Amino acid sequence: LSLSSFFIGQDSAAFVVWGHNGEAGVSTEALPANAPANAQRTARSWSTTVYGDITPTLTFNLADAAGGGAALPNDKPAGHYTLLQRNDDSETFRAVAQASSISGDDVTFDFYPVEEKAYALAVADDPFDLVGLTSPDNNSLSAKVFPNPSNGSFTLAVQLPAPQEVQVQLFNYLGAEVYATSFSSMERVLPFGLDLPKGMYVLRAQAGQATFNQRIIVQSR
Repeated sequence: LSLSSFFIGQDSAAFVVWGHNGEAGVSTEALPANAPANAQRTARSWSTTVYGDITPTLTFNLADAAGGGAALPNDKPAGHYTLLQRNDDSETFRAVAQASSISGDDVTFDFYPVEEKAYALAVADDPFDLVGLTSPDNNSLSAKVFPNPSNGSFTLAVQLPAPQEVQVQLFNYLGAEVYATSFSSMERVLPFGLDLPKGMYVLRAQAGQATFNQRIIVQSR
């Protein structure tokens, strides 16, 4: 399979259906404007239909993802492989996650909150700059987490068009909630100084029907 996904410790009724555009080889089109040197992506992109609330692990096989064409190189550090996302073919891709590991031709992204958008895999000489994920609901909830990676101390900046209660949750790689809080404001900067084990987490902010998800990397303190 060119792309597979799995999850543990989450709602077993939730799942993702993947499809792709049938393209083969690599491409330099529609990359982020600030992409690093020698950036390229899979010409193939994958679209999703999501049922329920799911945060799966994604694994791309570089040879299979090439669809019989030229494949992305498999000799770069894991952090140089990036998950790209966009709403449709009219947009430029955004870099939304760095790979957590690479083994042979298999590039893995742990615990990524999938949305109903289009995805591709990219690689470059250096890591891509990541952007936060904003709500599909007309961007009614805008947010950013920084710095990321961090040592457990980071800041969530939130903007809303009108005052509304925002629920904030932090999940570990098993999908278990490790922190939760809420606040009501149009604009709020919320610092976190959490004593978290090294690893990968997902921060989720919800305001009404709008949701923001961001993968958080905690390095050694």
